[in-house]
Amino acid sequence: MDHTEWMQTMWGDESVRSAARRSGIAPRSLANYVDRGELPAEAVIAIALAYGKHPVGALVSTGYLAEEFAREIDPITALREVSDEQIADEVLRRMKLGGEHAAFETPIDEMTDSRDAEVHNLPMRPDGVLDTSRMRGAASRRVKEVYPETPDEGL
Repeated sequence: MDHTEWMQTMWGDESVRSAARRSGIAPRSLANYVDRGELPAEAVIAIALAYGKHPVGALVSTGYLAEEFAREIDPITALREVSDEQIADEVLRRMKLGGEHAAFETPIDEMTDSRDAEVHNLPMRPDGVLDTSRMRGAASRRVKEVYPETPDEGL
């Protein structure tokens, strides 16, 4: 739906000035957006919230966000929002479903070591210290000779 049509569905016959006040947008700014027939994403969010609509749905309706992303939830963010009890319930539910998964059969210490190696996969020296000389972008006194395009400020 285009922005003009979306604005009409939000505030109908209400004046632009009234809609601006209600959504916390400067009246002249909203009037300019209406004249151009295009709202910035921030205004879409403010208007949606002011009229009791979900901002993600508003961003989808105005073309700022693909619908596929509106249906997805960032799993890490979602996990951080649930309680320990909810996580435990979900793990138990999955265990009851059965199925083969190494996480349910591997001792926790082995699983932790395996995941740390997977996630980090950092270059280590034989003495067990991180080898930053093999990491692009790592802090180094030689940064100027390795990356000549780097500005001198801050070195």
